[in-house]
Amino acid sequence: YDLHIRMPEPLVPAERRVEVAERTDASGAILQAVAGPDVVHAGRRLLDLGCDSLAVGFLNSFVNAGNERAAAEALRAAFPGVPVC
Repeated sequence: YDLHIRMPEPLVPAERRVEVAERTDASGAILQAVAGPDVVHAGRRLLDLGCDSLAVGFLNSFVNAGNERAAAEALRAAFPGVPVC
């Protein structure tokens, strides 16, 4: 165990990571569906910061990607021409 370990810089700085309300549990059940307007607001914030593409990543989406897909669809509809993954 190294108390002096130097961690690498994150690939995406904290100010370019935005949270939206959604919840998928470990079994894949969607406990809170993602809201399209919240996602669009988050996307606008990131684009205003100078981002030229958007990525969506939610916990437990490997079990059920429904919320991720809904968020990506909302972003693509709101910002045509902006790459979304």
